[in-house]
Amino acid sequence: MTLGYLGPEGTFSQQAARDHDAEVRHIPYSNIPSVMQAAEAGEVQEAVVPIENSLEGPVTATTDLLIHHSPVVIRRELVVPLGALATCRINMVRIESRPDGRSLGRYVFLVDLEEHRTDPAVADALEEMRASASMFKILGSYPRPAAPGASAAAGPGRRADRLT
Repeated sequence: MTLGYLGPEGTFSQQAARDHDAEVRHIPYSNIPSVMQAAEAGEVQEAVVPIENSLEGPVTATTDLLIHHSPVVIRRELVVPLGALATCRINMVRIESRPDGRSLGRYVFLVDLEEHRTDPAVADALEEMRASASMFKILGSYPRPAAPGASAAAGPGRRADRLT
């Protein structure tokens, strides 16, 4: 069996394809329409394409093809976890990824968290990420402005749990 995915190698789509079935032959395609066309033509028996990503949210190229141009149907959702943040119940306000410019498939992630870096759960997650990243840098950490009428006792980056 063969499985097509949105390449190149090193992408989250390749990781999702491997997570789905590591035993089959994986074929990278350069764009979403090519992956979908390969599935339609029977060149691959299954295809992995992004329907949502961490940079832009919904991937409209995929949804537009599924809605308007392709008989291919979704059979399964594959989720590629982002690591420590996914298991620590930390609210990410925003995540942005950019190619690192050094090699294909390597990315720099900019993450905006709801809590302050001194919060124990955040500190643990950041330390776990630091240990597994080739480069790790905190660009800033600052307390969230207190809501009008909120207690200052809430601490850096925390919402007040009572109003005065």
